[in-house]
Amino acid sequence: MTASGRQILLGAMGEDEFSRHVKKWADRAGWCGRHVRYSQGVVEGVHTRRLHGHSDATGALDWEFKHREPGHALIIAELKTVHGTLTPEQLTEIPRLNGCTCVEAYEWRPAMEAEIKRIFAEH
Repeated sequence: MTASGRQILLGAMGEDEFSRHVKKWADRAGWCGRHVRYSQGVVEGVHTRRLHGHSDATGALDWEFKHREPGHALIIAELKTVHGTLTPEQLTEIPRLNGCTCVEAYEWRPAMEAEIKRIFAEH
């Protein structure tokens, strides 16, 4: 199978250029999205390598997309170039996310302790 000119161009893209294209495609299809550069901040997990042998703080995927209209799935995606590879943590994270059947979002404040505990216990 011969690659088209478009496929060749897409294959030569760096991650920043690829991200610009993905943002454009998402916007045209009615999606909003967010990218957090984890490498530039502190990410904390419930489990740590020192105490549990693995860390929940690693393996987060690049992008989160929500449609402008209700009723659509939350899309979480890792962008990689042609030669990019997933980390071992990302290889674990993708099936875990795909195993989720529902997404719920909350605003939590300290005074909501009982509600927070109830949500964790019931879900």
